[in-house]
Amino acid sequence: MARMKKTRMDCVFNWATQRVKGYRILPPVTQQPIDNFCGAHAAVEVFEARARLLNARVNLPFPTLSILHLIDQIRDASANAVTAADRRRVASEESAFSSS
Repeated sequence: MARMKKTRMDCVFNWATQRVKGYRILPPVTQQPIDNFCGAHAAVEVFEARARLLNARVNLPFPTLSILHLIDQIRDASANAVTAADRRRVASEESAFSSS
């Protein structure tokens, strides 16, 4: 008998008790479950949540973005950062993508 392939909708992930290493962020707006704490699914969920938060800061709706597009947005923000506090904030956002 063939086993059915599991999807994110078939599994459970509790954002209140679990964290994704390297990311300090609120849970995504839609809490998609993650199969056995799969790193790829966790990365997708964290990316979607970060994209929602970053776009909300500039009053943009949440589109379907590629991760490269989002990193480009962060780098543009870095280039336009005026104060040291702005540069630190943008640097911390960018470092969240590089840490794992």
